[in-house]
Amino acid sequence: MRTSFLWVAGVVVACSSASQQSGVGSVSEPIINGTKDTTHDAVVFIYGSLGKGSGAACTGTIVKTDPASKIGWVLTAAHCVSTTPPLVAIQGANIGDTSTLQFSVLDYLAHPSYDGQVASANDVAVIRILGIDAATPSISLTTASDGVAVGSSVTSVGYGRTETSTEQNPNEDRRSVTKTLSTVSTTHVGYSLSGSGICQGDSGGPVLFKSGNVERVVGVHSYVSGGCTGEGSGTGYSVRVSPHLAWIESRLALAAPAASCDLCKKTSNSGGQLCAVAYRTCEANTECKSLYDCVLGCASASACLDACYVKYPKATGPFLYATYCACEQACTSECSSSCITVPTCGHTFGKAKTCNACLDGACCKEGLDCTADGECYSCWDTNDQASSCASNAKRKALLKCQSTNCASKCDPAAVPDGGTPDDPPAEEPPVDEPPVADPPADVPPASTGCSVVATPIRGSAWPMLVAGLLLLRRSAGKSRSLRAGKPG
Repeated sequence: MRTSFLWVAGVVVACSSASQQSGVGSVSEPIINGTKDTTHDAVVFIYGSLGKGSGAACTGTIVKTDPASKIGWVLTAAHCVSTTPPLVAIQGANIGDTSTLQFSVLDYLAHPSYDGQVASANDVAVIRILGIDAATPSISLTTASDGVAVGSSVTSVGYGRTETSTEQNPNEDRRSVTKTLSTVSTTHVGYSLSGSGICQGDSGGPVLFKSGNVERVVGVHSYVSGGCTGEGSGTGYSVRVSPHLAWIESRLALAAPAASCDLCKKTSNSGGQLCAVAYRTCEANTECKSLYDCVLGCASASACLDACYVKYPKATGPFLYATYCACEQACTSECSSSCITVPTCGHTFGKAKTCNACLDGACCKEGLDCTADGECYSCWDTNDQASSCASNAKRKALLKCQSTNCASKCDPAAVPDGGTPDDPPAEEPPVDEPPVADPPADVPPASTGCSVVATPIRGSAWPMLVAGLLLLRRSAGKSRSLRAGKPG
């Protein structure tokens, strides 16, 4: 958001002319008056892929949640989804923070009457996201009578850039700004961009109006007229929500889709769900993150993968715990047929089939706990060679469960690894690597930007499930084009 020009995540502010583009670059000093926003957690960053290593960034607002189905509904601008499929919604005061929650997109739809025009009265869309829970925040929609008028004080929120320079702006903060409406029509509300307001990266973000003590979404950021670079000539326009309530409510009433393995996996790897937490835990651990980066560079070459596991032995367990999470814990019934090669309880405990079967039945929790603990998994994998294994609580718990419930089938005195000499070795299932793909090299921003263009961000991995596990990697900045035009 502009601290003089608000970049609220996605003001893909329509296709701009060459003169408008040069105007954006004519002011190089930082913009003022926007503030970092720590209260509107229902306002999310939306990322969509444009292919060839680039993507589009917009803002949206979670306006409804259903913890039972784990589905949430995000209101955004139609031009944010009409040409660029949204992939993930990111929740957090700073999208570069590892504590952010990432929600996979289930589906989306632009208003059926949206015609792609800059000043379209129907520039609204609804995205359904997966992985929400009872703690997921939302902001209510306006009522049919929104109460706004010229002179009303409103708040705009989003993740926009904070400088008018043509250089790529690396802002990742959610920001807000308070403005006074200067124009109100049946279809749009608008305010002067002098000093602050919406600009590149703000499309789809909310205009919030407080009636009594309740703040509601009355508008969706759409476009700017006259430029948004802080010279005082521009006006920011947002589509009023009230005329579209019937259509929006019809989208909010959609039933959850039928259960499936793919749906369960995407859900469990989203938001604050079990497998998403497992990935974030791995990401926050330096060695586990290094193992992920190592695996990512192997391009599935088995020798390379083996070398990665040898190099980061204490990260292997947490990495596999996250990789196998959906099959082993979150989606055991939905994915029973597609997860047959995945170890049932974290790893194959013993080399003997009878021992492994007993441990799977009696000590599954202890096995999963051990896998999640890097040292415990390493101890199991090396037959407790390290002296620290004797004091590792998770390893001790697994051994105690084994001796209590499976002593006859896993006689450690007979075979050091816990098998029995009469049983043939059980074949270790192949490591089920997450299908990750590093985005291609950065490409120049689109020359006719009808959407905010953003190169994938490198540095910190963002796991998200879209037809398998995809990972965005953070780069120094994101290029964003300016959606601008004249109301008409």
